[in-house]
Amino acid sequence: MPSSRPLRWLTLALLGLALLLPATTVAAAPAADWSHWDSLAFEHLTVRAGLPHATTTAFAQDRDGLIWIGTFGGLVRYDGYRVQVFRQSGPGGLPDNYIRALQAAPDGSLIVGTSAGGLARFDPRDNRFSTYDASPAHGTGPHVLTLAPDGAGGFWVGGQDGLSHLRNDLRTIERPSADAGLPADMAVFAVRQDRRGNLWVGSGQGLYLRRAGTTQFVRFHGDDAAARPVLDEDIWALREDAAGNLWVGSGTRGVAVIDRQGHARVPPGLDGGAPAIQHRTIRDLLAGPDGRLWIATDGVGVAVYDVHHGTLDILRHDNARPGSLGGNIVRALFLDRSSGLWAATEIDASRCDTRPTIVHTLDGLALFGRQDATLDENVRSVHTDRQGAIWLGFNRGRLARVDPASGQIRLLILDGAQQDQDVRAIDTLPDGRIVAGARGLVTIDPVSLAIRPWSVDGLDTRPVLALRTWRDALLVGTYNGLYRIDRTGHVTHYRHEPGDPRSLVDD
Repeated sequence: MPSSRPLRWLTLALLGLALLLPATTVAAAPAADWSHWDSLAFEHLTVRAGLPHATTTAFAQDRDGLIWIGTFGGLVRYDGYRVQVFRQSGPGGLPDNYIRALQAAPDGSLIVGTSAGGLARFDPRDNRFSTYDASPAHGTGPHVLTLAPDGAGGFWVGGQDGLSHLRNDLRTIERPSADAGLPADMAVFAVRQDRRGNLWVGSGQGLYLRRAGTTQFVRFHGDDAAARPVLDEDIWALREDAAGNLWVGSGTRGVAVIDRQGHARVPPGLDGGAPAIQHRTIRDLLAGPDGRLWIATDGVGVAVYDVHHGTLDILRHDNARPGSLGGNIVRALFLDRSSGLWAATEIDASRCDTRPTIVHTLDGLALFGRQDATLDENVRSVHTDRQGAIWLGFNRGRLARVDPASGQIRLLILDGAQQDQDVRAIDTLPDGRIVAGARGLVTIDPVSLAIRPWSVDGLDTRPVLALRTWRDALLVGTYNGLYRIDRTGHVTHYRHEPGDPRSLVDD
């Protein structure tokens, strides 16, 4: 009997599927939205590929397109094939191996924030690092936690010793005045300058704002009762989306968004207690150009929130899926120029392509409710019906109806003579019913999915290899020749006859 299952993965290459089906069937099917089956497959850059430490922390892409990856044990430059590692050394080397933040500078250099060595700048012309004043009074302090562009070629620097600024000469460090409104003992976890010039500072004491054209920071609480606990907590992540909304990630209270008018709210499913968050720290936020917000959590993977539709997906590590996220502790997210999403996990640097794909994958977990070595996920037959639904035949009398329009998968299990048999052929009869062949035939109502045995003389005990509706009749291919069933139910059996050139070449 049919049963509903949420969808996940089984490979369906649409172009190849269209080539396999009769032209009239494809033309009759309505346009399908296969985005229900868009799936992300991660590739993994690990210590086996040359990373100096399994735990990755930060990303940047320089002017030449090279990817830089921060780790607990050094800095990596990656060209897509090879890694080059930079570690703490003497003059001209890194001041600390634990990298906390990275930003590519307009002149081709790289700004590096370290956990205990302050701020450094890498010059690609001589492959050397220079360092900045790391004193808490006049420099960045030794413990840098975050970096963000200032919109003029310089960078904001946040750390355990508060906020500082690297000017666009990339030499001068300056700090806000003591009366600028920021507490003197406040650690800065996140900083973001929006497109209007407002400067937002996330700290262990909540969210602060310095409006464009002013010199004073003020505490920002928001005007919404649900959002205020988020904004008043420790703030670890800030990101502006294409519409000018500011997304705010907190320590345990989840995610809030502040619109251009300054109104704050907590979207459904993004509060601290939601399954996607589970009161974990939001370590990073990334607003994609397609309207998806990527949310990095400290322990429960990445949540993907569709801003336009309000839907939420969760990406987590799965030992049974090599293409899943490398780990569930995600410290940073980054989108490269090829639309590749990078995630810094405790296991590796994971990367997936965020562009729409023509190949959509579903696995046995979605189709059969579980996924293990005893399940055979090989597809025996494929058919597209007049409504555009895809029918898949498997072994053990199983069929799946995949509906692109609704994103639903229905699993059907045949019984009787069809039980435990391969479903090797599926087609649509002239009256719209689905016919499937395993050992003998069954018909299926495409709406109710009611299954009825179709008893045909000479066919009920034979394996069916192929089905095709042709000229108001059904052609059935078997190991015992070809059967033709006309609209009245009359059966004609065609076989190879030795010496008769007009007979079948083979049975």
